Amino acid sequence: MRKTTCDYPWNESVKTDSLYEMICLAEKEVPDRAVFKYRQGKDNIIEVSNKELRKSVDAMYLALDMIGANESHITVIGPSSYKWLLTYISVLCSENVVVPVDKDLPDADLAYVINHSDSEYLFCATKKYEEFFKEHRDEYPNIKKFISFDKEEDEGDFLSF
Repeated sequence: MRKTTCDYPWNESVKTDSLYEMICLAEKEVPDRAVFKYRQGKDNIIEVSNKELRKSVDAMYLALDMIGANESHITVIGPSSYKWLLTYISVLCSENVVVPVDKDLPDADLAYVINHSDSEYLFCATKKYEEFFKEHRDEYPNIKKFISFDKEEDEGDFLSF
């Protein structure tokens, strides 16, 4: 006889009010369980535990506060990566608004979306984006800081991750 969902006991769930609360609950219940895995280089697989994720989100929250990103709109652009995802989650867990932007948008559309989203901070991946935003800095007057995932050192309005 085929079992249906009614034949199984209901999973107990805990009501949470925020994503951050869910992250803290996961850390409390299974701190060492890998919540993310990603490849670094050709053969290296990195695992991020619930405990490490919560610590990283807390660190990003403090970093956002240090650069003045409080109740701000924050653009995130680039290919999928752990740093992109960490930024997205951290902004969601803060008092800020995340503005994810398609990495394949044409330049004119990119400028339109960023400038009309009220974004004040921009996180980007790869040196390609960093160089593009440096060349077109004057087209993004509302952006206070550009944060690059791949940048090694801070340079004016362009900060390292």
